[in-house]
Amino acid sequence: MDLEIKPLKFPAPRSKARLRHDTDPSTLADFNQQVLKDLTNTLEQNPTANLLDCIPKHYQNYWAKQRKQVPETPLSAMGELNKATLSSITYAFRRNPECDLLKDAEVKYYNRRSNDIRSSMNIPKPPESQFAPLPDFREELEKVTHGAAIAYPLSPAVSRLLKLSQSSPNPNAEALPEPTPSLSATPGASLTQALKELFRHSENLTPRDSSRIVLKCNDEIAVKVVQSRGGKDDFTEYTSLQYLEKYAPEIPCPRPLGMATIGWYQVIFMTYIPSQTLQEVWPNLTSENKTTIRDQLGHIFSRLRRLQRPDDGRQPLGSTDQQHLVKDHRRFHEECDRRLFSAAEFEDWKWSFANEKDPVYIQFIRGFLNKSHGFSCGPVNPTGEDESSSAPLVFTHGDVGPHNILVKETVQSEQADKTCEICAIIDWEYSGFYPEPLECQRVPRSGFGDWILWVPECISPWRWPVEWFVERHLDLLLTVLTGYYLREDLAKEVFKQER
Repeated sequence: MDLEIKPLKFPAPRSKARLRHDTDPSTLADFNQQVLKDLTNTLEQNPTANLLDCIPKHYQNYWAKQRKQVPETPLSAMGELNKATLSSITYAFRRNPECDLLKDAEVKYYNRRSNDIRSSMNIPKPPESQFAPLPDFREELEKVTHGAAIAYPLSPAVSRLLKLSQSSPNPNAEALPEPTPSLSATPGASLTQALKELFRHSENLTPRDSSRIVLKCNDEIAVKVVQSRGGKDDFTEYTSLQYLEKYAPEIPCPRPLGMATIGWYQVIFMTYIPSQTLQEVWPNLTSENKTTIRDQLGHIFSRLRRLQRPDDGRQPLGSTDQQHLVKDHRRFHEECDRRLFSAAEFEDWKWSFANEKDPVYIQFIRGFLNKSHGFSCGPVNPTGEDESSSAPLVFTHGDVGPHNILVKETVQSEQADKTCEICAIIDWEYSGFYPEPLECQRVPRSGFGDWILWVPECISPWRWPVEWFVERHLDLLLTVLTGYYLREDLAKEVFKQER
């Protein structure tokens, strides 16, 4: 004989005054415990009962109404980033349950932004043992059976290393070589196997959890393997190395030896430079050593900033190749989707992401860059000429820091102290023609000890103080708004799919 199932009884509605006063989260906990107790009693009386019949239809509305009375604690910048990344992973899984979350969920962006946020908030980095290691790219490449292509001609040394028959590029060519699709089909599957074999026997010079892998092939050749973003090839770093080799060969940097693509990866061959990063030796350097480093960097970047875009204005900003990519590493989608031809257009694009949310406040912040408005009454004209919008467009590295500077320590004699000499500036993936203040605006402000106090004058934030402080404010805005917009866009997409 089936027992009668009685629906759960809810407490009588409370007055509005009581609802406003009762914001303790324990109210919901007690309520759910009572519901669970009644369900347990029903199950004991009849193990085959339909438990959903025991829960009134207005349970969800009642719970949501009570939940609104509990104030939520605002998320920190790190919390916003975690929430946005979780939404990204969820959306990627909904679209394709078998997708590669490390690619589709923009995990590289998360690693980069979380490091910036932890440094600015003085949050200690977890021990290495707490990180789940990313899969070695060589394991993934073993699944690739074809698809390797030559993007830029390989040097004779690299061709011999890969045991391929490849003609060398013409060193006297007037224009920089562009990607050559005709060469892509020449090696075919043999290039794929040759690259795999090279990767297997090369020494890995970077940590396992790095998004970029640098391998030492031999004493003369190194190869940098970078995962492409969204399946798009990015030739910025390679063409910048080509540009420097032709127009500023005195700038210390690796020399380009060819470029290929395989699967989701781009393979950049370059000269190997035995050294260590300035980040590794910086804490142990004396003031004299740091002064020497600063003077060397000052000479290097003073020369670099003399490389200006042609005055005709027909060459777009950004990378030196035909893609002319303009990037901002703080944005979730860091590349501009159109070509920009002036510093003013670049500034408008840089602020556009935040401007969509609060245009009045962004107009106020950008007003600090307008040196012409003075203290006049009335609203500031955001389109007035400021130094950032009228600054010359110079060749910019885009990520100057001790982690991207290679040095070599030398000892003159047994009694003398060690001295440091800069061997190369590396990682040119954010380089190109940009407004002059941008280099100082992207100098890392934390995470490298007192490095920021020793930045050479030509790229020091002290040279562009207002621009630097306004840029730091934009950093904070983008950290919060990236999470806001990402969650909003994902919510719209998920809603469309569920309908």
